[in-house]
Amino acid sequence: MATREEVLGVLEAMKERLDDPDMQKRLGAFTKSLQFDCTDLDISFVMEVEDGQVTSLEEASVESPDIRVTTESDTLLGIVAGQINAMSAFMSGKIQVQAPLPDLLKLQQLLQ
Repeated sequence: MATREEVLGVLEAMKERLDDPDMQKRLGAFTKSLQFDCTDLDISFVMEVEDGQVTSLEEASVESPDIRVTTESDTLLGIVAGQINAMSAFMSGKIQVQAPLPDLLKLQQLLQ
């Protein structure tokens, strides 16, 4: 099981990916709240993205995030590190995502 600090570190790495001009171009005017729920650690993190840039990342929970990702901490770390295929994890139920299809496709780009 990963630690809170490891999960926060991987979310910080995702945040850095959004600073890449190519990623910003692909995401366009992406403005969403993303909540990552780590079931094994019983913690949640919320990343607020406005026009493709992260405006905040904090340990929190919101009532109705635009995108909700629910998984165990090791799965999240493995996906972001490229050790676990996100689509395979999704199809096997290791990660659950509640989001409209266009947002799901953008999230997939962000996780890769």
